[in-house]
Amino acid sequence: MDKTLDLSMNPAELEEKDIDCIANAKLKEILKNLIQQAKEQQDEPFEDKITIKFEKTLK
Repeated sequence: MDKTLDLSMNPAELEEKDIDCIANAKLKEILKNLIQQAKEQQDEPFEDKITIKFEKTLK
């Protein structure tokens, strides 16, 4: 299974449901905080881009 979560768009446009596919609780919390901060700072220009790729390898 190969799942890619592309957050290259403005995180203020994301919702928490967009990161539900992430199993790692710490990473999910970091992204929730990023989304929240982006929503609070929508007036400022957005320059950061994040792309996260998850790969599951069958053994």
